[in-house]
Amino acid sequence: MNKRIYACYSPSHKPLLDRHFLPSIPEGFDVVLRRVDQLCPTGVYMSDGWGATMRNKIQLILEGINRETEPFVFSDVDVRFYNFKPSDLDENMKPNDGATPDLKCQWDAGQYSVGFMFIRPCEATKRIFTMVAEQSMKFNSDQQAFNGFALPHMKEKINVSFLSQDRYWNISSSISCPPANLAVHHGNFVVGIDLKMQLMDSIQAKIEGR
Repeated sequence: MNKRIYACYSPSHKPLLDRHFLPSIPEGFDVVLRRVDQLCPTGVYMSDGWGATMRNKIQLILEGINRETEPFVFSDVDVRFYNFKPSDLDENMKPNDGATPDLKCQWDAGQYSVGFMFIRPCEATKRIFTMVAEQSMKFNSDQQAFNGFALPHMKEKINVSFLSQDRYWNISSSISCPPANLAVHHGNFVVGIDLKMQLMDSIQAKIEGR
């Protein structure tokens, strides 16, 4: 049975969806994709309407938690997959030293990224993302609602950790050299659709030109 990647997009992000995200979906995964309303007119991080859009995104994550029985991926669409396989999800979410991971997130300048995650459907992830949904409008950001509110409240009740920075990579400079065994590139350090596209095009060209 294929594993699942959950994702959503608004019209502003459809170019990224069509050019990078969908063409790179690896074998062994099915995509649960939802179009959400353009509640943030510019589509720019934390501009007006961003929190409302992120609340819709978190609702999709909660649907996945309620529907799935095995760990799944949530991904923003400013992502391109490279050497990523279903076994990567299995390896990251298997018990380690007696502890079972509930959530693994991409590193984001010391914070947990809510834009690329491995999620185990369980009561702990349901609770934390319910908090994020409730706070997204107040913080105007799912990222800030997660790191600044929900995680401190759930700190002792959820097993959350970072994904490897070498395999699950985000960088804002097109002059950077992509890691040799890159699994995922996430263009989340760049603000604005055009700049994201330029960055992701550049990284793709470097990897395919090796």
